[in-house]
Formats: sequence, structure tokens, C-alpha cells
Amino acid sequence: MVSLLESVAYNNPYPEEIGTDTETPILITKNIRISATAKNGSVLIISDSENQEANINPQLLKVVAKSYYWNNLLMLGEVKSTTDILKTEKEFGKTYVNYILDLRFIAPDIIEAILNGTQPRDLTIHKLLQLKTLDWQEQRNLLKI
Repeated sequence: MVSLLESVAYNNPYPEEIGTDTETPILITKNIRISATAKNGSVLIISDSENQEANINPQLLKVVAKSYYWNNLLMLGEVKSTTDILKTEKEFGKTYVNYILDLRFIAPDIIEAILNGTQPRDLTIHKLLQLKTLDWQEQRNLLKI
């Protein structure tokens, strides 16, 4: 899953096999289809649900993917701090990196809605970054999800 999120964040080809890490399992409860468009290489994630209209927001997908990727680098010890992340991500400032890292603590169902494109149409990166609570129910209430 992390490899898949990394490929979305950095517009890389999708991994042929997404290996399973038995120490940190990730459970996906819905099937999704991922495809890249031929013209510009952008990514389209389509939910298996026929009842909801998908509203894929590439900017939201990218920040969520970066958050998971950067947090994974920190957890695995591949980087020691945000300063190390900034060395490879030169276009971002330290404040931005810290805000994006905090997105890892968003409720899983909110992340799932973003990945499936079923988040509220008015959900923006700015609104996600404004969340200052770790309480998942309060996050849902603030974002109206």
C-alpha cells in the first residue's frame, strides 16, 4: 500500500507486485481500480461502489500519499527528521512538511473517502490542514463526512 501511495505521490509507475509487510499489515476493505490516463499520466482511482459518484481530487491524493510515504520513511529510520525530508524535497518548506506529516493522523474512513473520491466536494487541502484534533469523530464532524 505504501508503495502504491508513493507511486501516486511521485507519478512513478505502479509496482508490479505490492509486497506484504507482515509486521505492519494494511487492511483494505473495498476494491478500487487504479489507472493512469494516457495523455498526461495523471492517476484515476475509481471506487467499486456504483451508488456514489467519484470525485477524485488529485491534490488531495498527493498530499495523503506524501504523508504516508514521509511517515513511513521516519518509522523505518530511512530519515531521522523533517530536515532529512527537506533535503530530498527541496520545493517544500519545513512548516509544509510538518503539516503534511500530521495528515497521517486523519481518520481512516476520511482517507478512504479521499482515495475513493467520495469525500465532500468542498474538501480541500487547506481544510485538511486546519484539523487540529486527533479525535476521529470530531474530524468527521468538522469535515462533514
